[in-house]
Amino acid sequence: MCSLKNWKNCVPFHPGRQTELHVTGDSQGVWDGQRLQQLLGNLVVNALKYGARDTLGRVDVTCDETHIHIDVRNRGPAIERATLARMFDPLMRRLEHRSEAGPAGGLGLGLYIASEIAKAHHGD
Repeated sequence: MCSLKNWKNCVPFHPGRQTELHVTGDSQGVWDGQRLQQLLGNLVVNALKYGARDTLGRVDVTCDETHIHIDVRNRGPAIERATLARMFDPLMRRLEHRSEAGPAGGLGLGLYIASEIAKAHHGD
């Protein structure tokens, strides 16, 4: 049994950006808390990286007796349909960001890892 009582600690810091967090319900369940934090971190970092710089990110966590639903939003440009279908594939990055190198550029694995963590917890 694991409880993420302080979800605010799970939302990563991103320089110059803020994220609103809204949690509804009891977040106790049987899961790997560290992996769930990693999942949330990957989703938030991605949303802030690609979202409009002058707006807040938003995380809604809704918990019931059997599930936790995590909704991460930004106010960035709409994702193209072809990209949307593949955005959780490994090594997938938006074309304009593929030339970035180093830790800030990333490898295109964050959303894939988040997806695999969700699947390991019987989610999608």
